[in-house]
Amino acid sequence: MKSHEYAQQLKTATDYILSRPEFEMETTPGIYLGYYWDKTPFIALAKALGNVEKDYSGTDLKISTKVGDIKIWASIPRDKVCRKVQEAKWECEPLFTPEEEAQLTK
Repeated sequence: MKSHEYAQQLKTATDYILSRPEFEMETTPGIYLGYYWDKTPFIALAKALGNVEKDYSGTDLKISTKVGDIKIWASIPRDKVCRKVQEAKWECEPLFTPEEEAQLTK
């Protein structure tokens, strides 16, 4: 599925929610863009989102950004984008070149 096709489906879901009675939400909502197994599409996603926060904790790399109060995030196994240099120590390549990082905006 392409990102714009997914966005259209989110619009449909939004229209559905707006057509129903209003209700309280107990948690901050978010949009999960999936768990990636391949580095190339994950990097493309990160570049498309722009200035993302990176969380290299545990066995995954999670990237996220916020639009208003809505968090948008995705993740990938850490070993797909990092090289383990010893147990519990990782050495990670930057996702972007310094020039690409400078060009990214929220």
